[in-house]
Amino acid sequence: MNTSTPKPVRHLILILGDQLDPDSAVFDELDPSRDHIWMAETHEEATHVWSHKLRLAFFFSAMRHFRDQQRNSGRTVHYHELTADPDQDRGRNFAEILTKDLKQDLKQLRPEKLILVRPGDFRVKSMLTDLAARENIELEWREDRHFYQKTGEFDAYATGKKSLVYWLKMPEYAELNALDCGDRDVPRFFWDGETDMACVKNCMSSVIQHGWSHHIPRLMVLGQFSLLLGIHPYKFHAWHMAMYVDAIDWVSLPNTLGMSQYGDGGIVGTKPYCASGNYIQKMSNYCKGCRYNPKESAGGNACPFTTLYWDFLDRNHTSFANNRRMTFQIKNLERKSPEQMDAIRKQADQIRRKLDAGDREWKTARD
Repeated sequence: MNTSTPKPVRHLILILGDQLDPDSAVFDELDPSRDHIWMAETHEEATHVWSHKLRLAFFFSAMRHFRDQQRNSGRTVHYHELTADPDQDRGRNFAEILTKDLKQDLKQLRPEKLILVRPGDFRVKSMLTDLAARENIELEWREDRHFYQKTGEFDAYATGKKSLVYWLKMPEYAELNALDCGDRDVPRFFWDGETDMACVKNCMSSVIQHGWSHHIPRLMVLGQFSLLLGIHPYKFHAWHMAMYVDAIDWVSLPNTLGMSQYGDGGIVGTKPYCASGNYIQKMSNYCKGCRYNPKESAGGNACPFTTLYWDFLDRNHTSFANNRRMTFQIKNLERKSPEQMDAIRKQADQIRRKLDAGDREWKTARD
């Protein structure tokens, strides 16, 4: 029986679920005899936003394959695998699990330092920073080699540039709501795809089946419908994080809250990506056979995109009036007669009330 004391660990290398890179900087100068790897599936990462089953399977499967590859190469990997019973798990998040490991399983190993690549989520970075300070253990951040610049160089380059916002403006960025949207959440059919709008139904079919859709349907169909409807920008981001297998916070938030929903008021994009149903008809074949007419903005056959588009411009007229990139659209809005705008406002309000109540379609008084 071997009763020898385990050899102390020099470095405990933390690998997160979106950092599965065999050429990662964390492996520089790794000594398999003195350095160990630590990975964890956590309840919080799986549930802090709702998650598509495929998203969970994708992340956990990739993590387990990476774990096995590292072990097969002769490296020691401490891996926390979620169980069917949450009460049997060692904790709900990275901090709880790692703290318990440091105090119990890894206590005799006494790692001198924690090493990991900078996380792509401000929440996770803050959590691990606090843990290291609390446990009085050195924490070394290493650069992500998927990027062309080191963090310091990036900060100097990105300052003042509108398209590079996440690490420069978090956590306040997540709270931005430039168009003063209320607390409205995405409609029910953003979860199950059951709607009579052909474009939305088609796009949601891909999301539900595969946890993915091309960038253009994301932006100009699903994102645009949320924008025109007046969904709270962070709630659209949370939905995107839940439904897309490739959604990571540092990528998703500027693209959803910023570019798609114009929640940041122009930091990422200088104008909102908004258009009527006519745009969708010109750029796709979704409208063929759809019960709605993209050229109509009011009445029983009016396309909801067209109705909501004009209502969106009307609601935000003051905000967009001085935006040069919105000049053409605002002028077209101002050509509408009072009678036309009254009908559009009433129909848009009816659409919102119906969807807020959980309905999947709506009827006008003329139907």
